[in-house]
Amino acid sequence: MIDADGDPIQIAAVSDHFEIKARAINNRLNIIPNSPSVRTKAEITITATANNKQTKTSFCVFVAKQRVDLGTDFEIKGIFSDQSNINRHPVILSGHCRVSGFNGFKNQAFFIEILDNNQQVIMPASDYAIENYYNGLYYIQTRLKAGKRYFPYISGQSDQYSVSVSCPDSYLDKDYVENVLWAY
Repeated sequence: MIDADGDPIQIAAVSDHFEIKARAINNRLNIIPNSPSVRTKAEITITATANNKQTKTSFCVFVAKQRVDLGTDFEIKGIFSDQSNINRHPVILSGHCRVSGFNGFKNQAFFIEILDNNQQVIMPASDYAIENYYNGLYYIQTRLKAGKRYFPYISGQSDQYSVSVSCPDSYLDKDYVENVLWAY
């Protein structure tokens, strides 16, 4: 990689936690836990150096056994393996949130429901956007069939989906996220 003046840029990444390795290789940041059972947070510092000048930035990462999505606006992608497949996506939701889906059709064409941290349904299956107030760890569950209602499973056509989550007033400072993640 080179900067605007044509000088080569050296990128380095380090973690402040001994159980988390951070490496910048070929313009890609790799964050690697020493063990699959690691549950912790680490501060990652990225340093860029070019022509004897240096800049740094740091950010916090949380390493857990499973992927947990969070943010003010984010998208979750998934695939249905068959008509009866049910997928669960752990998320941290905060404040007023809107959860909607898309799988290539004019309408949503699949069902979304929200489960609490005990995986009990708190917002029933809907093929329309769901809006509510949240505060904590939840599961967004997706399916093609809910009760007697269903959308057809067609491999390569209705099997892929995305869920858009918008929580514009989310409170997601690192202490809050850490408390939510490690409480469950």
